[in-house]
Amino acid sequence: MGGGGNVLSSDRMKNAPEWIAVGRIGRPHGTGGEVLVRSLTDRNERFSRGSEMFISQPGDGTKRPVKVASARKSAKGPLIRLEGYTTRERARELNGRMLFISASELALPEDGSYYGFQLEGCSLYAGERRVGVVVRLAESRANAYLEVKPEEGGDDFAIPFVREVILSVNLERQRIEIPENFME
Repeated sequence: MGGGGNVLSSDRMKNAPEWIAVGRIGRPHGTGGEVLVRSLTDRNERFSRGSEMFISQPGDGTKRPVKVASARKSAKGPLIRLEGYTTRERARELNGRMLFISASELALPEDGSYYGFQLEGCSLYAGERRVGVVVRLAESRANAYLEVKPEEGGDDFAIPFVREVILSVNLERQRIEIPENFME
């Protein structure tokens, strides 16, 4: 799920939510208001100095704009300080809150890459047989996979989202194809 420089066009935003989570704020780091961010994006430049995002508010989950005052890399992820949060005590208030961007800010994924929301609702076909509908794109330690609701009912199942299994993805037709004999 990579990113290029172009903004997603409206036809490619079919299933896009209004907000895209890009990070989860962790505990404070040091005494100057820095926090560790668990990045949910492969574009960590989103956390650079001067970047503007939105932060979830406790309780009602509304979003308010925030700006990154400082940023640096660490082995565990980006360390950032948000404007207005200059002490460890203030930074502690941020622990567990989510950082978002507006869906309109998403860059087009690179060729062969997709955002999870683009795949949700696509029909999965093995040959000409529809076997289910994609519920979500998820990650495991080994690789990404599609969680699929079966056509005939029953428990959801997983399909590895790898080139060897996924023969084609057609977002316009909302169709993903896997080998005909894969489900046997």
